[in-house]
Amino acid sequence: MMALITCALTLVTVRPCAWSPRAMWQAEEARDVQARPAVAEERLRFGRDVHDILGRKLAVVALKSEPAVQLARRGPPEAWRRCWRPSASPRNRRES
Repeated sequence: MMALITCALTLVTVRPCAWSPRAMWQAEEARDVQARPAVAEERLRFGRDVHDILGRKLAVVALKSEPAVQLARRGPPEAWRRCWRPSASPRNRRES
C-alpha cells in the first residue's frame, strides 16, 4: 500500500514538472507570433515617416533650386558656377 501511495505521489509531482516547461515554451512561442506583426507594422510606419520627411525636403530643394538656376542664368557666369559648387551652399559657408 505504501508503494502505491509513493508511486501516486511521484506521478502527481513529476507530471506538473514536465508540463510546466512545455507550457512556458508554448507561451513564449505565442508571444513571438503575436509580436511579429507588431514589429512589421512599426517598421512600415517608420518607413512611411522617413519617406514623407525626405519627400518634403526634396520637394523644397526642387522648388528653391529652380528659381536659383533661372536667376543664375540671367546673371554673370560666376553666379552659375557658384550655384552648382558645393562650397557655395549656406551650410558650408557658415562652417568655414
